[in-house]
Amino acid sequence: MTLVEKSDRLGGYAGRVWKALPAGTEDLPETGMKELESSVRDQSGITLHLNTRIVSISGEPGQFDMVLENGKGSIRLKAGAIVTAT
Repeated sequence: MTLVEKSDRLGGYAGRVWKALPAGTEDLPETGMKELESSVRDQSGITLHLNTRIVSISGEPGQFDMVLENGKGSIRLKAGAIVTAT
């Protein structure tokens, strides 16, 4: 699995939130994002590309070709499936 993140850390907006906001409590719990990010980084089957954007996607399901850009150059990847989130 390959994760592509355009910022310098995982989590998007949720990664910038320090505390969760459950209804009816005074003490706000941690969000758990630090632990989740550590868990993702520790997985040997996940390749993580931070500060990277997707330049192009071509192909068809089962045979996608992607080009990524990270400021150091282009990265070409092949993928069977693609999931995007904003």
